[in-house]
Amino acid sequence: MQNPFRRLAASTDKARNRDSKRWLPWICVYGGLRISEAEHLRKDDFFEVVGAWFFRITTAGLRSLKTRSSERVIPVHPAIVDEGFMDWLRATPERSWQLFGSSASSYTSC
Repeated sequence: MQNPFRRLAASTDKARNRDSKRWLPWICVYGGLRISEAEHLRKDDFFEVVGAWFFRITTAGLRSLKTRSSERVIPVHPAIVDEGFMDWLRATPERSWQLFGSSASSYTSC
């Protein structure tokens, strides 16, 4: 018999992967990001300044970028906020290393 906690963890992983697949294209399109840049975003890359949300593309934490000048701060587009991205981000566990795993860019299975 399968451990019920394993089953719960597996369903949670599937839901997280599904959500990642939803938000990754939005972030890329509205933020002008390469998929490889978006895949490495972390929850703590997002921050609020005077009611406006931003995220940073950085090499901090052993991340790499195509060029040194690729480091930048990008405002979160209002369309993404209106769709509920910030709610999803807030609900993401603090322990999440990456918001979008490498499987998020693979649309072969959901």
